[in-house]
Amino acid sequence: MIVEYESLFYQEKWISANNCTYTKSNESKLRLINSTQLLCNSNVSIDAGTCLSFKKKEMKCFPSFMIIGAMKSGTGELMKWLNMHPMLVSGKGKDNSNEIHYFGGDKYSKSVCKHKDYIMHFPTFNSIENKKIITFDKSPDYIRNVDSLIQIKEMITNIKLILILRHPVTRAFSGFQHNCRHHRYIKIKKYVPLLKETNTMSRTFLPKGSIINIKSFFFNMSDVNDVHHSMNQDDFMVLQYPCSIDDFLSYYLNNYDLGLNEMSIGFYDLQLKQLFKLFNPKKVLILYQENMWNDTFYTLRKIENFLDIPCYNYNRVSIRPDLNLPPVRIEAGRKIILFTQTSNKVPRYSSLVSVSNNQKKMLLHLYRERVLSMYTLLKKIYNGSSDISIPNTWRYDFSIPV
Repeated sequence: MIVEYESLFYQEKWISANNCTYTKSNESKLRLINSTQLLCNSNVSIDAGTCLSFKKKEMKCFPSFMIIGAMKSGTGELMKWLNMHPMLVSGKGKDNSNEIHYFGGDKYSKSVCKHKDYIMHFPTFNSIENKKIITFDKSPDYIRNVDSLIQIKEMITNIKLILILRHPVTRAFSGFQHNCRHHRYIKIKKYVPLLKETNTMSRTFLPKGSIINIKSFFFNMSDVNDVHHSMNQDDFMVLQYPCSIDDFLSYYLNNYDLGLNEMSIGFYDLQLKQLFKLFNPKKVLILYQENMWNDTFYTLRKIENFLDIPCYNYNRVSIRPDLNLPPVRIEAGRKIILFTQTSNKVPRYSSLVSVSNNQKKMLLHLYRERVLSMYTLLKKIYNGSSDISIPNTWRYDFSIPV
C-alpha cells in the first residue's frame, strides 16, 4: 500500500533559502506494510523509511537514515539539533537511552524476529500524526563494527548514513575522560603478574604505572569489582575523574598496545574503506565536528539537503542563534518543553593546553599516517570535490595539502 501525504509548510517554521535544495516535487511516498509476517524473515530487505501498520491505525517506521559515528565526535549534540526538526524523530535504546546499538551485537544475534524487534525501538504514530515523519538511529559504534554495517545493509535498503568525525587527538582525550568518568581505568601501583591469562596475551606482567581499561583489556573484566579477584587492592588504584593530562599521555604514548583499541576509534581511513565497500558513497554524508561548531546552521542545512527534506528555521529554537546554542528538549507526553540550558562541549584544545609541543607532536604522529590515508581516500571517492571540507585545524596539524 502506497500513501502520499501532503507537504507540511508553515511560514513560521519553514524557510526558503538559496542553499536549500528541497522542492515539493522531490517528496517521496510513504510505504506501509500491513502484515508483520515478513518481519520475521531475516532474508527480506526492507526499504529505508518503510512503516509497519499496527491495529488502530498506528504505525512504526524504519529509519530513513542513521548517524553511525564516530564516538565522542558530537553525535549527541547533532541528534539534539535534528530532533528539533518537526519531521525528524530519533529512536530509543535500552532504558530510553538515545543510542540503540542494535546491530553488531547480542540484540541482533539473539533476536528471532530481527526486523520487528528493531522497529520497536522507534516511536508509534497514528495516520494523522505521521505527516512525513522521518525516524533515525543514532548509534556511533556502528562505524567500527563491520558486522554492524553488513547487517544494516542486509536488513534496510537505500538507507542513508551520516558520519561525523572529530580531530583524532581531541577525540581521544574526550574519550579518555568519558571512560574516566565511568571509573574504567586502573593504574598498576607495582609490578604484578596477571592471573587471568588468555591465549592472546602479549605479556604476563604489567609494569608499575601501567594504565588499563577494564572494559577492553585482554583479560576480560566486567567492572572494577572483578579486579579485586585478580589483584590485591594494594596492586592498583582506580583513576578518578577528571583524569590528568599525564595519565592521558601515559596511556597513549607509553603503553601503546594497552591503548590501541581506543586509539583505533580515530583510524577513520580504515573505517571508511570498509564502509565504502558496502555502501554507495552517494548515500554517505561525512561531516566534521569542528565545522559543525563553527557554523552549526550550515551543517544542518547540508543534512537537510542530503535527506531531501524541507529546511527548518532553527533560529526559532536556538538559545543564542549567534552562538549556535541548541535548547534542551524534554518530551512530556505529546508536549515538548524547551529549556534554556545547553551543554558546553566545544571541541577545542583548551583541555590540552598543558601539553608540550613535543608531546603534541608525538600525539599527532600517532594519527598522521591514518589521517593522510583518509584524505587520499576521500579525494579519490569524491573526485576532489569540495564536499571533503576537512577542517583547517586538521590540515595544519597533519600537513594536509590545501
